[in-house]
Amino acid sequence: MHQYPTNDRQPSPMWVFENNYRNLLQLFPDLIDMATPEIHIRNATMALKVEVQECSRYTTTLVITHAFRQQTPYLTDMSMKVRIYHDAQVAEVLSYQGEHRFEGRYDYPNPKMRHRDEKRQLNQLLQEWLSYCLAHYDSFTSEMAVVPE
Repeated sequence: MHQYPTNDRQPSPMWVFENNYRNLLQLFPDLIDMATPEIHIRNATMALKVEVQECSRYTTTLVITHAFRQQTPYLTDMSMKVRIYHDAQVAEVLSYQGEHRFEGRYDYPNPKMRHRDEKRQLNQLLQEWLSYCLAHYDSFTSEMAVVPE
């Protein structure tokens, strides 16, 4: 994971959460009305799967899986659980690669050797990843799983 410098020029964490919400809904507009509980998009280099795990009036919980089409030992697939808060219009990473419960700040060193700002970095990673997907959106094809009536 990339180590981001912690200084005053970084966007505030709330901006990142708000941007993640907007980008998710721009990429996957059907998430709001639950018309598609599972969405697959792919291009020549990667495949993405977005699966709705839970949906309530104010929140939606997704599992986002990213897989490279060409497997190498240096490129690992990514899995994130993300909660969307519709009333606040923010999205937050809940887990990454099976690890969960990220604190806002860690002492260093710590037992799991997490970065001091691990939670911030994970949400920044989601923001950069979604921005990349939006920038290359024209290269993706999609397959949507529709809920039977």
